[in-house]
Amino acid sequence: MFRRFISSIAARRAASLADRVCSIIATPFIRPCGRGSCAREQTLVRFYSYDGGTWTQIGVTTNAPIPTNAIVGLAVAPQNTIAASATFDNLVFLGTPKISAAYNSATLTWQGQAASYAVQVATNQNGPFQIVALGLTATNFTDPNVVSSSTAFYKVSATGPLGGLTVSPVVQVNFPAAPPPPVISGVSLSGANLIITGNNGTAGANYYVLATTNLTVPLTNWTMLSTNQFGPGGSVNFTNPLNPVAPQTYYRLRLP
Repeated sequence: MFRRFISSIAARRAASLADRVCSIIATPFIRPCGRGSCAREQTLVRFYSYDGGTWTQIGVTTNAPIPTNAIVGLAVAPQNTIAASATFDNLVFLGTPKISAAYNSATLTWQGQAASYAVQVATNQNGPFQIVALGLTATNFTDPNVVSSSTAFYKVSATGPLGGLTVSPVVQVNFPAAPPPPVISGVSLSGANLIITGNNGTAGANYYVLATTNLTVPLTNWTMLSTNQFGPGGSVNFTNPLNPVAPQTYYRLRLP
């Protein structure tokens, strides 16, 4: 279900201040809002303004149905005969995010129209939430910083051109367990080359071959030698030229 709000509706009239915008009509209802955050979904908040800058709330309707499509209209005092003009701006549309999850990432997509989006994540449905992406203009985001075999909760916020804000419902994602790590099962020499064999991979999936001459350095400082693909049955086969000046070299396999 889409959320909608209008944070700025300016009406210019060639009449006295009494000829103000007296209501906002939507068929079905939508949610016009001020420059702050909107009320929660299913609530219609009505404002009026003389200049488009200062807004006064004139009513609230709760449990207003908000379907996928809505028509925005404007009604003025019926006793007036002077034509009015209205500008509807800062329109923001935001749908409920959809998530596809792997053991090492989560990809969110959503429908929307806004100046920018932000993505927040929490380990509890009620928060606290942490911002993981800010200032997005695309309607998708991939979070690579996830924990396998865990549960996370995401929500997206949309900001309009004039600063109004609306927030999507919270969506839950359960990350699958990480696959078992590949294993080096054999090392052999062939001339000036070292041949590494292994198993326990997923056929066709990628793996990294890392190397170092110093076991005391952290894994982030190991050198990536190659990105390979597991063979049939998850087999590993990698050939690397030997470094004649290195006293020793250590190898390991890592999944992306």
